[in-house]
Amino acid sequence: MHIHYLYLQWKGDDDHARHRRVPLRRADPEAIAALTGTDFLQAIIRGELPAPPMAKTLDFFLVEVGDGRAAFEGEPGEAFLNPMGSVHGGWALTLVDSATGCAGMSLLPPGVAYTTIETKVNFSRPISKDAGRVRTEAWVVSRAGAFFPRKRA
Repeated sequence: MHIHYLYLQWKGDDDHARHRRVPLRRADPEAIAALTGTDFLQAIIRGELPAPPMAKTLDFFLVEVGDGRAAFEGEPGEAFLNPMGSVHGGWALTLVDSATGCAGMSLLPPGVAYTTIETKVNFSRPISKDAGRVRTEAWVVSRAGAFFPRKRA
């Protein structure tokens, strides 16, 4: 499919829905400094704080969060296809990384942030562009060996 056609298709009516669902802005660091990880993430789900800009770009979003767990859902489509015609593994890995990161973040006290330092995933089958909504769930299994958290910048 021609890249210009993909761009025009993306700019259609579906683009309007994306802008309404995910505001393209970041949460004010001062506003979130007093929130626990769970409170911060739940505020994003409720729409009280904006979702990160990458959620709009990659068309996925946080749908559930609790102590040590998180779930994301996304809509794979033509924009995320690899040369073989299936959804690029980078899109799927980013969905997994977001869920695992937020599961860990849900356990953090106020004023503390995290970053991913390593991710390992084995895919069992490809995701087709027509798969519909994809859901990824993550749970913290153990806190043993955790790195020291840092204060949010």
